[in-house]
Amino acid sequence: MRIRRFRMLVGAIAFVLLLSVVFGVAGIGGSGTALGAATTLTVLSGDVSIRHQGDASFGSALDGEIVLAGDTVRTATDSRAVITYFEGSTVTIEPETSLMVESAYADGGNTFIQMMQLAGRTWHVVTKLASGGSLYELRTPSSTASGRGPEFIADTDADLTTITTTEGLVVSSVAEPNGDVAEVPVPAGTAQTQRHGERAAPAHPAPTPERTVSVTMHGNGLVVDARGRTNGVTPDGRLVSQTPGARVTREGSDVLVVLPDAADGDMRIVPAMSASAGHGESDAAHDAGLSVGHDDSGQLTVRVLEPDEMHGLAKPTVTPSGHPVPDQERDSK
Repeated sequence: MRIRRFRMLVGAIAFVLLLSVVFGVAGIGGSGTALGAATTLTVLSGDVSIRHQGDASFGSALDGEIVLAGDTVRTATDSRAVITYFEGSTVTIEPETSLMVESAYADGGNTFIQMMQLAGRTWHVVTKLASGGSLYELRTPSSTASGRGPEFIADTDADLTTITTTEGLVVSSVAEPNGDVAEVPVPAGTAQTQRHGERAAPAHPAPTPERTVSVTMHGNGLVVDARGRTNGVTPDGRLVSQTPGARVTREGSDVLVVLPDAADGDMRIVPAMSASAGHGESDAAHDAGLSVGHDDSGQLTVRVLEPDEMHGLAKPTVTPSGHPVPDQERDSK
């Protein structure tokens, strides 16, 4: 399938649109991540549909609409969305994925979030649970993943589920054939692949990314990957991580964004200037971009699209890994 390349956006209007998406996902502005905040849906790209509880069929999802218990979000080919829960946790929903929100509420200082994923891929960045009675749980046909602030990827279909943890600890609960429930710890850097109806499988080392692109920004900023997913630190200091497996860390005044298995295409780097947070103002001369690809030998390459604008803004680095991501894999990254 032909890869849609992310074009460089120019001007204040484009920057305002980007900030609107990021602010909606990160819960910035208004009630933020207060327990009274709503759970919302952000449409990143493509055709995203939603079926509200009680409805017989799916309809087109609206960017920013509220998601309630019993609602199901479904993405089509080349479409992506993000659910931002009332307490700040986010779920990136990748193409051809079905995710149902079973519960999302607060009670007596505890928060309860439960989902059912029947197919596809999701990326979970979970807010650290402050109380022992809180719950964050993802059910799949083969296992149930839960944790107290982890970051993990869930890939599933009707027969097989793989949980890959990149930060913290996930517990994978498996209903075994004899009726017992086994709990398998899946710490950072490991994965657990479970087949439906079989005994609990142990965790194993997670696969090493075939290619990794790292961008060090001198100050707060955002990196938008070739699929339109945003990663980095917003003007008011909120961390945003929408690309599955992405790591966003602060190193002094710098912000490091690491994108594993980066797909070919153009990335955009946007400095998160404090003025932009309040007024949506942008100096397009300070935006920059990267083009990720590969050479004739299959080696990963990163080309600076706007070298003059990149100067003093960010430093891109590459972890060589030999081969580009094949076309059929790029669409799922």
